[in-house]
Amino acid sequence: MEIQSWMIRRWPHVEWYLPATLNEWPAFSHMGTQVQGQPDAQGRCVGHTVWLGNVDGRTAGAAWAWTEWRPGVVLLSDPNAIVSNLRCRGDSGLSNTVALNLLAHALPWQNEVLRVLKAMRDYPVPGPLPRPRARGWRQDLAARA
Repeated sequence: MEIQSWMIRRWPHVEWYLPATLNEWPAFSHMGTQVQGQPDAQGRCVGHTVWLGNVDGRTAGAAWAWTEWRPGVVLLSDPNAIVSNLRCRGDSGLSNTVALNLLAHALPWQNEVLRVLKAMRDYPVPGPLPRPRARGWRQDLAARA
């Protein structure tokens, strides 16, 4: 089952004291990217991506919506709407929203989203198969004769 952003919101909070430099931050891994709906008239897509990390032995998740601005360029749909169970603390005075934005910008999420978009465009899913027509009892009798 793929992890959805609303699931992360329900996880227990993980308090985390921000280290001084980004290289001291825990490693986060890409867990999935979803493209929502069909591309718009210009062929642009929207979706969300989910990342997980281990913070002091506890699972921390972060997810956010993205928008394809133009081919090859994706951006955060709303930098104030990153969903996470991470509660960032520290002496730096950064708000949790700013700290989560730093996390998102430190991750290679755009590469992952672009990889998913390329795969989607290279190997499109075919539309629904035509539904077989049900035959009535008269056609069944005629076929047996």
